[in-house]
Amino acid sequence: MKNNYLLNSNVMAIVACLLWSTAFVGIKIGIQYTPPLQFAGIRFMLSGLMILPFIPHKKRIVASIKKHWKYMSLLALMQTVIHYALFYQGVRLIPSSVSAIIIGMGPMFVMSVAHFYSDGDKMNRDKMISVVLGIIGVICVVLGKGGKMAETSYWMTAVGVGLLLLTNLNSGFVNVLVKSKTENMPPLILTMYTMFMGGVCLFIMGVTTEGFAGFVFPEPYYYSLAWLSFLSAAAFSLWFTVLQRSEVKVSEINIWKFLIPVSGALLSWTILPNESPSILALIGMGFTAAALIWMNYGSKRSKKVV
Repeated sequence: MKNNYLLNSNVMAIVACLLWSTAFVGIKIGIQYTPPLQFAGIRFMLSGLMILPFIPHKKRIVASIKKHWKYMSLLALMQTVIHYALFYQGVRLIPSSVSAIIIGMGPMFVMSVAHFYSDGDKMNRDKMISVVLGIIGVICVVLGKGGKMAETSYWMTAVGVGLLLLTNLNSGFVNVLVKSKTENMPPLILTMYTMFMGGVCLFIMGVTTEGFAGFVFPEPYYYSLAWLSFLSAAAFSLWFTVLQRSEVKVSEINIWKFLIPVSGALLSWTILPNESPSILALIGMGFTAAALIWMNYGSKRSKKVV
């Protein structure tokens, strides 16, 4: 029964990562028409509203928020406001290929934070091997898609890289926070509050710093906004649910995030007419598969030893 429960958690994590892998195309479309912070703000406000109909016993929403509003607000600040403000600003300063490589290193940061702040989730050889294999895979996949290093100025590149590294570090703390402090919070209510309140803050920040862009745009903008809002609502609901499960370790479940750049590459090769796989990208996928296999094999082996 426990093994089936863990399998279910892995499947939910995989689905969440596959959903996140589709976000890059939608973001590129959306920010063509509106400034990034406003776009992100509207996206997450809609994501929160999309979750609302699926929350049973609506009276529990107010009671849960009253009881846990401090942690929920902290999570909204870290997961939505800080994370996406850093992310969007970092992506604007450096090429998308470099951004993808840095964000693809996220599991390493999560694993490092979990090692110091999460009991029973320490670093070990299997985890390190999986992370190294995964990072090699991400770099190969991105460069295999034709990614080029930064052509911007040294300082702009340095600032962009720094912002994305802070994004990864913040993500590590968010995962540990959800795992350790939100056990008794209903995951759908937690996700709804985090998305909506974070979206409100991002929108206000956007209007203040970018100027109000309005709401009248071509159809592609609304298609991208609708899809991004849905995938955020679905992916974060699944991810928060998985993180709150007692048998799940933060470091191990985050290894599945190496699927995001791989799935994104597969989607681009399938949808975009001018893109096709290269030998380097296929080698990178092999490294990513090896990372996932090694992590799962090492996890099962350590459980048998115990």
